[in-house]
Amino acid sequence: MKKKILLLFILTPCLCLGQTELLTNTTFATNLSSWTTNGSVGYSNFFSNGCAAFSGGNSPVTGIISQNISVTTGTTLTVTLNYGRRGNGGIVTGLFEIINNNTSTVISSTTLTGLTQSVFQTTSFTIVAPHNNLLIRFTDQTPNTASRDFYLNTISITKPITLPIELTNFSVNLTNNGYPRLDWQTASEINNDYFTIERSKNGEEWKEVNKIDGAGNSSYLISYSEVDNNPFYGVSYYRLKQIDFDGQFEYSQIRSVNIQQLVNSRIEIYPNPATNQIIIMGSSNKLEEIFLYNTLGQNVTSLINQVIINENQLVIDISKLNTGMYYVKTQTTSNKFYKQLE
Repeated sequence: MKKKILLLFILTPCLCLGQTELLTNTTFATNLSSWTTNGSVGYSNFFSNGCAAFSGGNSPVTGIISQNISVTTGTTLTVTLNYGRRGNGGIVTGLFEIINNNTSTVISSTTLTGLTQSVFQTTSFTIVAPHNNLLIRFTDQTPNTASRDFYLNTISITKPITLPIELTNFSVNLTNNGYPRLDWQTASEINNDYFTIERSKNGEEWKEVNKIDGAGNSSYLISYSEVDNNPFYGVSYYRLKQIDFDGQFEYSQIRSVNIQQLVNSRIEIYPNPATNQIIIMGSSNKLEEIFLYNTLGQNVTSLINQVIINENQLVIDISKLNTGMYYVKTQTTSNKFYKQLE
């Protein structure tokens, strides 16, 4: 019997799947935790918005907040700043900076100006990180805070979420001998260490079948193919597990295939005839369930002891059996052997 099942799915159409935040407590929801503060700065709930509030009376303000972040050099960062002015004493200003933490070199500098009372403004831009250790800092530069304060509502710095692989095709086909063959293709790979093929009988408990090295980093189409030489009979479930060099991993979707017959699938029994033990060799799915019957059709499996040498070899103690002919049965095969006197 020959069956062919083609399963196609797209794991993701692109490498970018949204953004991930690099700062902590970006909206100052209830406090200024995770931020280092200096000078005239504190938490304020302004029009139901948690804010970093800068107020220094009628003198120049020196309030500063800062936070360190780590990022991969060369990553494109998206900066979003939301801020406003409280009070009717005029405009407020501040300086937002991104600084190389190792050299104190200013990488980016942006002046923020709060123009209208009680109206929050948004400034957004992108920058490529030239270093992996950055200091994010805001300094209030309002020259006189009489009846006016600078309020920061949000400081957000995000980076793209990059998926390790772009899986464009994953198919399961039965070979001419009835064994499942898994084929998949990646259009690109980032930090991809290896794949594992996992198999299950019920879609819940999984066992690793094989491990295949990934390409590491690539931007071209790569094809992979593996055959499961020890499949389960009946329904088998398969999935791919992709593992990064840093140990992070993700799973593909689960697919199933129904295996009814395998060509050239048999077991071998030796010695035959035997006295005290026999060795049975075959695929792991064949050896998963072994039953012994005598010529009267009685199940005598309880009279034997099985010792697993490996997944393809069993040793069976038949010393408690009477002499005569017996049948070794699996789900799909039946083989006979003879027990004789020593």
